[in-house]
Amino acid sequence: MDNEKYNTVPMIEKACQIVDIISKAGGEAGISEIARETGLSKSTIYRVLYTLQDWKWIDKDEESDRYRLGLFFLQAGKQVKAKLILEDVAKPVMKRLAEETGESVNLGTIFENRVLSVETVHGQASLMVRGLEPVFDLYCSGIGKLFLCDMTEEELHKYFSETAVKERTASTILTEEKMKIELERIRRAGFSVDNEEYEYGLYCVAAPVKNCEGRTLAGISVSGPLSRMEKNNGLKKIQEAVVNGAAEIEKRMGFKI
Repeated sequence: MDNEKYNTVPMIEKACQIVDIISKAGGEAGISEIARETGLSKSTIYRVLYTLQDWKWIDKDEESDRYRLGLFFLQAGKQVKAKLILEDVAKPVMKRLAEETGESVNLGTIFENRVLSVETVHGQASLMVRGLEPVFDLYCSGIGKLFLCDMTEEELHKYFSETAVKERTASTILTEEKMKIELERIRRAGFSVDNEEYEYGLYCVAAPVKNCEGRTLAGISVSGPLSRMEKNNGLKKIQEAVVNGAAEIEKRMGFKI
């Protein structure tokens, strides 16, 4: 038996097939047309389409009785496009920061309540340090805390209720109450830090890249050994460079004048 085929869910596969047909038909198709292409019964197609409508993936034109791709795909497409463009726009800024500081510069977005590192540029000094994990927790990382800043009080409470918070170091923030204090400091300063909270000896300063609505789309950070960053550049200088870098990315993305 084909193990990969065994792992697929038949009804979801049918839904994907129907969405693919509508897309290839120019974004609009009728039930009869879908039935010819898929070989599925009209009753099955109707049930799938009804469910997709309920999730705003599909809209129905009542006059023509045809189905078309819904607003979900427009919104999702914008997000995917923004992230693809973001990486291209951020890369030269990241390279400059890496050259100025000699340390690792990271670009991260949020994925399932964790930070996903989508791009890393290594500075000369950072080549001697092992790379960070590609996915890491919000509560113990500089970029992660930027996304926590966007959460409402209810969302933050839910996050701490559902997240297995671990004491990675003695400096790791473990409680919702202490994190609220930290997030207020971040909002006032305009940047966040991971001061040996993820790993002993490691320091990170991060600034948010915000979209037109003021929501954090991504975070950009500089990370490296605390002792080296203090000695070679000075933490204040690095903090200013990261904030300015984030602002430049926002401007290049058209989010900021």
